[in-house]
Amino acid sequence: MSRRGNTLSSDTSAVSELVGDMLMTAIAVLAFSVIAVSLFSYADSREVVYADIQGWVSPDSDTVHLRHAGGQTIDVPDTRILLNINGTVRELPPSRLAGLKGSSIWQPGETISMNVSDLWGDEITPVTSVSATMVDMNTNLVIMSGNLAGHPVYMEEDTGI
Repeated sequence: MSRRGNTLSSDTSAVSELVGDMLMTAIAVLAFSVIAVSLFSYADSREVVYADIQGWVSPDSDTVHLRHAGGQTIDVPDTRILLNINGTVRELPPSRLAGLKGSSIWQPGETISMNVSDLWGDEITPVTSVSATMVDMNTNLVIMSGNLAGHPVYMEEDTGI
């Protein structure tokens, strides 16, 4: 009579091949994971533009002014400006912005002035609501967004204010 209960536990002829296959599979999965993580971590390495943009409006001349007050130089061909004038959104594409600027770079200290009546036929009054958004088209990120104020208020010398 033979013992049938010990035949499975005593038969070890294929154990080393099975362990070897499992180890090779684990090594392949680990290698693929390391390569995938290293490749996908560099996939979105776009540079973000950091700039301080100040803006104001001049109602007497229907002009919106944007001054680059500091930060990185902005590439004009990669920049789009959106103006919201009393709820109507107007877009200044890079080609028109480059024409207004006169060069392809916008450095700190320089101001871009946009006459909205010449560009779109809009008028700016003292009660006109104007907001601006600048978008870097390479990264599709907002550089600047906000409401624009009117003329700066100057104090009268004679009033003692």
